[in-house]
Amino acid sequence: MIGIKDEIKMDDLPEPYDSIACEIGVENTLKVAKLFSGEQVYFPTYDAVERPIRNRKIKAEFNGYNFKFLAHKYEITERTVRDIVS
Repeated sequence: MIGIKDEIKMDDLPEPYDSIACEIGVENTLKVAKLFSGEQVYFPTYDAVERPIRNRKIKAEFNGYNFKFLAHKYEITERTVRDIVS
């Protein structure tokens, strides 16, 4: 027997589910909807996801003197580089 979820189409989804479904598909969107149903969910900026990786790279590339180079390369301030490597 086919369940209701198998009959849901992209056009049936309200905002914000329709935009999510465009990225991950209807089936995965329904999983997310069930998981967080009734809850208000906050997603940090995407930068927060990349930041730990960027910081590890900066630490690995730091030679004790290249604050300015790393700041330019990673588009951050020299002060931020100093904070990362300290």
